[in-house]
Amino acid sequence: MNTGGSVTYESGCPLNRNDTSGFTAAVNAAKAADYVVLVMGIDPSMEGEDRDRTSIDLPYIQHQLIAAIVAVHKPTVLVLLNGGMVSIEAEKASVPAIIEAGYPGVLGAEAIARTIFGQNDHLGGKLPYTIYPANYVNQVKMSYMELEPKAGVSPGRTYRFYTGPVVYPFGHGLTYTTFKVTPIACGNLPSLRLNSVAGLDMTFNIANTGSRTGDEVIMAYVSPTPRHNSKVIKKLIGYKRVHLEINEEAALTFNLNLSHLQFYDRDTLANDVLPGIYPITFTNGVETTFVCPVNVV
Repeated sequence: MNTGGSVTYESGCPLNRNDTSGFTAAVNAAKAADYVVLVMGIDPSMEGEDRDRTSIDLPYIQHQLIAAIVAVHKPTVLVLLNGGMVSIEAEKASVPAIIEAGYPGVLGAEAIARTIFGQNDHLGGKLPYTIYPANYVNQVKMSYMELEPKAGVSPGRTYRFYTGPVVYPFGHGLTYTTFKVTPIACGNLPSLRLNSVAGLDMTFNIANTGSRTGDEVIMAYVSPTPRHNSKVIKKLIGYKRVHLEINEEAALTFNLNLSHLQFYDRDTLANDVLPGIYPITFTNGVETTFVCPVNVV
């Protein structure tokens, strides 16, 4: 993929040990390069079933090396290898491109390289978790196992309950190109009856308005009605992935039924669908595409 070019490698720093002896060689290599790929993260020696992390931050030595490389002012991409999330607050503000690769496996190197060299026409992955700020762990008592927030104990866990600041939210993810989404069949406050068996179709048109072939993922979330005694902010009820050529369009349909609108109610101690208005939010994880309220009667 790097046709006509060459690759220079420097280790830079150890995984999680305060040793800066490799910084100079790494910085010099960056200065001599046209582009820089920084591969950072953690490995199973730091996280696992019997290796709980006390920090969700990227190891400090890696923050230091990244800052030194970024200061060279070369086009740089940061590739993160990790199972659990790592906080990258500083890098979000300073690194031009970030790839969250997880533990990519034997074919991962080719997939990462194709993405970096612009040869991944199916780019469109979304984060499967929230990336919290590093100090999030200091706000949660580890003896508290509930997802719901509790004053002085926890600000809540997961996108369903947590309302605090994030580095990147659950579902975030970019693509090479741009898309325009337009509702087709959303209607003015469509209704579902409490005893309805049939669902409600919500259809929209998505068009590739950019200069590249690419993928987009549209997710659908629902929030409870004010009548629910629930602390849930929203929940994911479905998603659609589409692959479109330049200027190509497609119609996507979400079928909404009453089971999607069930929320645990703390008054009835049951998963209930109650009469009222349920906001259905459609988003690509970066911006809200549109909101379609549904009235249950």
